[in-house]
Amino acid sequence: MKKSGPSRSELLDHVCSAKLFRPSDKQPLEQFVEQFEWLTLPAGEFLLKQGEASDSLYVLVTGKAQALIKQEDGHELVVGEIGVGEPIGEMEILTNDDYAASVRAVEDMELIQVPRWVFTQLARKHTEILQQMGQYVVQRMRRNQLTEVLYHIFGKQDEQSLKALEAEAEWVQLLSGEVLMHAGDSGTSMYLLISGRLQAVVPDPDGSERIVGDIHPGESVGEMELISGDSRLASVYACRDSTLVKLSRQSCFRLVQKRPELMGPIVQNIADRLRQKNQGITAHALSNKTLGIALVPASPRVNLIEFAQRLSRALMGRGGSLLLNSEIVDSLMGTPGISNAPVDDPQSVRLVVWLNGQEHRHRFLLYVADSTATGWSKRCIRQADHILLVGEAGDDPRPEPIESELLLNRDRPIRVPQSLILLHPPSTEQPLGTNAWLTPRQVKMHHHIRRDRAADMERLVRFLVGEAVGLVLGGGAARGFAHMGVIRALEELGIPVDIVGGTSVGSIIAAAYAFGWNYETMMEVIPQSTKKGFSGLTVPLVSVMSGKNMDDVITQFASGIYIEDLWRSYYCVSCNLTRAEVVVHRTGPLQFGLRASTRVPGILPPMNHNGDLLVDGGLLDNVPMDIMRDLCGDGTVIAVDVTPSISPDMMVSSQSDDSISGWRMIRDKLNPFAGRGNTPGIAAVLRRSVELGCVYTIQKSVRRNIADLYLVPPLGQFPVTNFEYAEDIAGVGYQFAKEKLSEWQRK
Repeated sequence: MKKSGPSRSELLDHVCSAKLFRPSDKQPLEQFVEQFEWLTLPAGEFLLKQGEASDSLYVLVTGKAQALIKQEDGHELVVGEIGVGEPIGEMEILTNDDYAASVRAVEDMELIQVPRWVFTQLARKHTEILQQMGQYVVQRMRRNQLTEVLYHIFGKQDEQSLKALEAEAEWVQLLSGEVLMHAGDSGTSMYLLISGRLQAVVPDPDGSERIVGDIHPGESVGEMELISGDSRLASVYACRDSTLVKLSRQSCFRLVQKRPELMGPIVQNIADRLRQKNQGITAHALSNKTLGIALVPASPRVNLIEFAQRLSRALMGRGGSLLLNSEIVDSLMGTPGISNAPVDDPQSVRLVVWLNGQEHRHRFLLYVADSTATGWSKRCIRQADHILLVGEAGDDPRPEPIESELLLNRDRPIRVPQSLILLHPPSTEQPLGTNAWLTPRQVKMHHHIRRDRAADMERLVRFLVGEAVGLVLGGGAARGFAHMGVIRALEELGIPVDIVGGTSVGSIIAAAYAFGWNYETMMEVIPQSTKKGFSGLTVPLVSVMSGKNMDDVITQFASGIYIEDLWRSYYCVSCNLTRAEVVVHRTGPLQFGLRASTRVPGILPPMNHNGDLLVDGGLLDNVPMDIMRDLCGDGTVIAVDVTPSISPDMMVSSQSDDSISGWRMIRDKLNPFAGRGNTPGIAAVLRRSVELGCVYTIQKSVRRNIADLYLVPPLGQFPVTNFEYAEDIAGVGYQFAKEKLSEWQRK
């Protein structure tokens, strides 16, 4: 580059005619004309390099340049061409950030260099220059983002295709909670999500809405109905502030006529989505790597910054993280108070552009809210993909004023998942009183974190990044002892379990694991306790057994413990016999949940709950993996089924009568010369009857790929009611699980 050229007055004319400035009065720029520099750059040379510190902006006087952004695959994507009169580096000057793109001369170029400090002085004294520049930067930023999204969907596009699409595109801005489309609307347009996140829901018969999927940047929505002409099947809401490009049916037709090659990728995208849906595959989008996490104080004493720093360190192994609070933002942008700039303030444009830039640079952004509902706190909620309510476990559990204003008293519902984080001192043995925190809040998950336990924080991180591991343990009486062997294998292989759930005997072993019991403790206590529980015959009017022994065992095991107070997240399942519904126990007395989940119909009497009868969850959901999938999200679900699809207990001699008689069984047992029959007794028949419908349901669930790993240990040789073989059954579960888990890890 050489620094020589036109006179100062000519420089001023060039700058004033540029698209970035064009002031009505030259006077603001005239006082800085001595600071402008004239530069030349030959074709092929780089003016700027992506990631370099920004110190100036440039105005192109002659020639042409290209802006390039390096992609994850190493490819440098051309996101735009820069022509005469257009600025270069204006986005970084506006945001006080490093250069987000490289700029290379396509032709010999002549430019004017304007130092950063000159622009800063201009912006402070003349807000119209700042506002005009902000509008221009937003347009260019949108074009860059659109180019990246098109590259993700369609592959590399030439400039003509990009311009054709830009000419037809309508930009749409949604605030968090706003609706994009309603189920039943006419499908007259499609959308490309440029930034933010959307959520698709479908109406249920009871009037509620069921979430069917998230839409991330780089994904399209509405194209199926656009092509088919059908009405919208789902409603779509903005989970956070989102920017989209809308293409009407007419626009798409014009585009296809001009650039027919664009239609192929759209049809392919629809086909891929249908294939993924049919195969149970979760699609990952262009910017799914970026996660915005808002941290909101849930108690007055909580040190939110300290917790955010711990979380940031825990996230570092999974990609770069950036911690942002109002003070940090003001400091990094070099403008006091900009973090709280109102939406209609010109400085707000600078903030939006800067935050978008950080999302492209970092895997995680931690938005730390103020202690009150400031402008920054509101922005944190609107930028979040996940909201963490962080409180000290010993504080008053009632919601803080900031929670009430930002999360509870809103015209539009918060559609971003919320989790409650309760911090405990290192000496805490057992959490207490968690329900008082959960009742007034609308959270999907809660996590107990001890300050001296890195494993607690790692568990939270796995939930946040979609790597949580859920273990589901099915019912099966004595065969359920295999679950303890599976747990032993998981621990030996270093596979962490973040949430555990189960049915019947699986609910008992899952609870023991949630307590923190190891394999040895479980083997010492559970087999004998379970054997005792399934004893105590009674007059068989309601059940074969009275249930008293099982109640005594569970009381000794779980008295005074609440499910929500367990260190590891837990649930168990029972069945409402009155209403034919599955009941999921995620809160309340653990003793009650276990009693309900283990009430095998006919074997043990039902539980009375508010006038309804609760029985063993195995009647409807013996391996409740669908519940685990909902709680784990994109994480890993490991399901263990100890109920064989073909039960050896139910096999009888082919020479037996077609009608099985109880009197004949008694006579054969008393006759020393009669052959020893293998006819199942009433307990075995009742137990298998409970399993029957659920075996079919489980097979359907397996075909739907709900579980990532579905384990069925070979336990057919063990009678379902024989509790004497605990070590043998656990050993089979251990060997089988270790082999399958090791193979799964290698894959």
